[in-house]
Amino acid sequence: LAWIAFQRGVMWAEMADRPDLARPLYEEAVRRVPSYVVANVHLAELEVIAGERDRAVARLYALLPDTTDPEPAGYLGELLAVTEADTARTHVADARARYEVLLARHPEAFLDHGAEFFAGPGADPERALALAATNLDNRRNARAWVVALEVAQLAESERLCTLRDEAAANPAQSAVLRHLVDSLADACE
Repeated sequence: LAWIAFQRGVMWAEMADRPDLARPLYEEAVRRVPSYVVANVHLAELEVIAGERDRAVARLYALLPDTTDPEPAGYLGELLAVTEADTARTHVADARARYEVLLARHPEAFLDHGAEFFAGPGADPERALALAATNLDNRRNARAWVVALEVAQLAESERLCTLRDEAAANPAQSAVLRHLVDSLADACE
């Protein structure tokens, strides 16, 4: 049941662009399985958007002792970068090491999250672009397009507008992808 609640949350947040409908579903998933790492991370992201940064930080810290998943450490490093720079660097280094292991063992499974990490707190835009491009080559779904566009935008890539035009013509659309494509229109004219 926790997995179903989480998947419904992903549908609302990442496909329909309705995080307001996703949050109660992520909360349900975490209530049912408190150690559900990915549900906790997604919930923490929505908590930050809602101005509940301290709650999100506490949620992420609680995950660290019991998981080797790099995402909580990476996101925690991102959140702490301004207020606790040394601690943030430690978490980012830990996440980087974990992503390297996962990308070496199971590259296709971690291309999207790896691209997001290296575009953000991992601070390696070229690596992020390469991972996002490989991900898009492997699966041309809405999520892969969103990751590729967001990484290209963060990396200030010359490919951004080409990717935007390709994404606009792609039948694998979602509300999130449509909004992102529309938001990039001015930058690409």
